[in-house]
Amino acid sequence: MGVRFWEIATNHPSLWAQWIQKRYLKKCSLWEVRPTCSSTTVWRKILKAGEWIRPKTHYVIFDDHTINLWFDPWLRGYGLAYHFHGQPLLCWGPPKYTTVSKFIIDGQWRKPSRWPIDLDSLWEEISELDVGGVGPDILIWKGAKTGRITYKTAWTFTRSRGSLVPWARELWHPIQPPRRSFLCWQAGLNKLPTLHRLLGI
Repeated sequence: MGVRFWEIATNHPSLWAQWIQKRYLKKCSLWEVRPTCSSTTVWRKILKAGEWIRPKTHYVIFDDHTINLWFDPWLRGYGLAYHFHGQPLLCWGPPKYTTVSKFIIDGQWRKPSRWPIDLDSLWEEISELDVGGVGPDILIWKGAKTGRITYKTAWTFTRSRGSLVPWARELWHPIQPPRRSFLCWQAGLNKLPTLHRLLGI
């Protein structure tokens, strides 16, 4: 499901990703969406994948209008709402669907006139972020050299790894038929589908 989440987050041109954007997100950020009681199992799993994707995401900011100011993880892995603890959504600032580009003019950060004084240190951190100039914003996943999530990289990142046992090379030897190797592996784990197991005895 990580690949599906990534396709939606990067606004992939596939018909499926575009349908999700219009059906479920509209102007909302994917990173702020939470499953409801009526959400399907597939949609819940897609949103769940965002939990392990978020810590390794990085935005390359340009002057495009695709990075949500409040919720997309463009600042230390989170949106502005996280660093403000949600308060500005009630008492300060632009609407929820505002993009980061609102505070970028001619390739430079421009501090809003109503920026909270007690958060000046946060603005200093923002102003040090590089702005790429003209072009589309880019979302990078630091868990792969390619910068994007594939089925292979998602599996490698999420699967649990155990230590290599001495007999592994003998069991999964190239000349050994895979079916026989699999049966031996099941026997070693005491997981053979014997009759008493199938009958639940």
